[in-house]
Amino acid sequence: MPSWRLRDHQHSALARCAKRQCRDALYEKVRQAALQHPTSGYRLLYQELKAQGEEIGLHKIRVALGELHLHPPLPRKTRKPSPKVSAPQDWPEGRRVQIDATRLS
Repeated sequence: MPSWRLRDHQHSALARCAKRQCRDALYEKVRQAALQHPTSGYRLLYQELKAQGEEIGLHKIRVALGELHLHPPLPRKTRKPSPKVSAPQDWPEGRRVQIDATRLS
């Protein structure tokens, strides 16, 4: 590995640590808000944190929720029930006549 890469890595260690600590503090705030409001998405968490005076952007909240695996479950789509199948003997009289007439023609 080139020496200049090692040197740059060593010189940026303090900045990396500060950035990591800032990110961890942000994630902790988002985690606390998400645990207080488990069904809220990132938009409602943004409003909640903004009301508390935190200046966190929507994108950072979404990224933090993804990293912490705290996204609320998506609402499941409901499936329409399938129509009940009935035997031809159970059909009303008019329907039987109509189908028989269709068959004859």
